[in-house]
Amino acid sequence: MLEIANPALELAILTHRPEEMLLFYRDVLGFRYQMRLDFPSATGNQDLGVPPGYQHRLEAGGMLIKLVHCPGADIAQTPTERAYARTGMRFLTVVVNNLPDAIAACSAGGGCIVHPLSCYDGDVYYAFVADPDGNEIELAGPIA
Repeated sequence: MLEIANPALELAILTHRPEEMLLFYRDVLGFRYQMRLDFPSATGNQDLGVPPGYQHRLEAGGMLIKLVHCPGADIAQTPTERAYARTGMRFLTVVVNNLPDAIAACSAGGGCIVHPLSCYDGDVYYAFVADPDGNEIELAGPIA
């Protein structure tokens, strides 16, 4: 069994648009910028097969989002099917206190609304937005 040292997960998002993605996650979603990490680093990770590049690291409520850019790597673009049309990890959920404002900010800040404000069971509100690369983010929370 694992002995978890940090209860929050870390999520890596590979991108061909690192600066657009940084602006979206930092300036629109409000995630706190931690640092830029270049690789391969002088102290290691050459043996991992990591292509030259870097990652922007951002904190979000204890979670770490890593926006990874490897300019020379052959990384496939995001498929056009919606999140539920594919298997695997498909979206990030962010619970907010200002859902309508958050949806509007994402739309104005380079994101795309892929599912408008909706409601489960009369009291759970949500919407899906996509970042500049098309990765889906579920925004959930109260509307009043």
